[in-house]
Amino acid sequence: MSLYRPALPIATSALGLLGIGSGIYNFIAPIEGAKGFGLQSTSTSSTASAHAKAIEGALIRVHGIRNIGVGLSTVSLVLFWQFSPLCQSSPLAALAVRRCLGITLTLGTIVGLGDAWILKQFSDTDGVESEAKELASAKGTAHAIMAIVISGLGLTYLLV
Repeated sequence: MSLYRPALPIATSALGLLGIGSGIYNFIAPIEGAKGFGLQSTSTSSTASAHAKAIEGALIRVHGIRNIGVGLSTVSLVLFWQFSPLCQSSPLAALAVRRCLGITLTLGTIVGLGDAWILKQFSDTDGVESEAKELASAKGTAHAIMAIVISGLGLTYLLV
C-alpha cells in the first residue's frame, strides 16, 4: 500500500474540516473571522455607521457560509469514497468519486487565488491603514500558498 492512499483522504478531510471550522468561526466571532481571513474590520470604530457595520457583518458571514458549504462537500465526498458500500464494492465508483474530488479541488484553487488577489487589491488601496495593509498582504500570501496545496491535492486525485 503506497503512502498516498491513507494520506490523501486524511489531508483532504483536514482541508474540509478547516473550511468548516473557519466558516463557523465567522458566525461566532465575525470581526476576528475577518481578521483571520486578512481583513481588519472597521466595525470596532466608534465612527462606523450602523449600516456599515451591518454590511460588514453580512459579508463576513457570506464568506463563512461559503467555507462551511465547500468544507461539508469536501468531507462528504471523502467519507462517501472511503466508507460507502458502493465505493467499497466498485472500483469504478470509487474512481468516479476520486475524480469528482479532483475536479472540485482543482477548480477550488480559483477561490484561494481569488482571495489572494482580492487581499492584494485591498492592501494596494490608497487610504487603507498600514496595519491593515500588512495583515492583508501576509494573509494574501497565505491564501496563495493554500491555493497551491489545494491544486496539488486536486491534481493528485485527477492523475493518480
